[in-house]
Amino acid sequence: MRKGEFAIIGTGEVPCGNYPERSEFEIAYGVAKMAIEDAGINKNEIGAILCAQLIMDNEYNTEMVFGRLPEAIGAKGCKITCMTSSGGASSFSIRKTAEGILHSGETDTVLVVHAQRFSQFTINEQAKYFSIAGSDLEFEVPYGMTYNSLAAMITQGYMTYTGTTIEQIASVCVACRKWAMLQPNAMFNKKELTVEKVLSARMVAWPLTTLMCNVLADGGSAYIMTTAEKARRVCSKPVYILADASDYSHRLVIRAKDKAMG
Repeated sequence: MRKGEFAIIGTGEVPCGNYPERSEFEIAYGVAKMAIEDAGINKNEIGAILCAQLIMDNEYNTEMVFGRLPEAIGAKGCKITCMTSSGGASSFSIRKTAEGILHSGETDTVLVVHAQRFSQFTINEQAKYFSIAGSDLEFEVPYGMTYNSLAAMITQGYMTYTGTTIEQIASVCVACRKWAMLQPNAMFNKKELTVEKVLSARMVAWPLTTLMCNVLADGGSAYIMTTAEKARRVCSKPVYILADASDYSHRLVIRAKDKAMG
């Protein structure tokens, strides 16, 4: 990707939180419509619609793979539908897929959508799924590895090899909360955090407290991605993608060459 080769020209987003009344597809449909309206383009200009996989919901994933969304929004020019799943890196992978489609010349306009609704699952169902997510069923889970302990061990390794303090780790949470307070649709945008509050929260797996862990919530967002040439033509303030990077090193933690990174 060359610097500034692609741009975002429209976005859509719904509030993040506990919204059991919204279905997954309602979220996806709503943010898609918002992104199209924000971009100011005709829906038939969209040549590809990409969706991120919804965790713990095969019905939604099947519907999206088989093209329910382009049919629902009436995107008659859509030629490509695709679902991307890379766990927590899905947002990066789906954008790289969009770049590849734009590079191919099949279309100059791609709609990217993500929706999630955890409120449809009980706490026990969520815990069962995430307790061993990312851990190897043969070499890690039988020895007590869980999702939380995996993250905690990586954090411990990072602190040991880099000299980072627990206060500095907590400051990341404080910074994230400050950014959330600038976002009306964020789940936690009312109360400011402090390092002291983060460290005094209930311990999950040392050194991670509850306020250091991610929250399972309902939400969704979408954006329209296009070429720089089209962006200049149809959008007064496009957001250009300047650079990105990714890497893969291992699956099992014991295979990590850089112990500081887990």
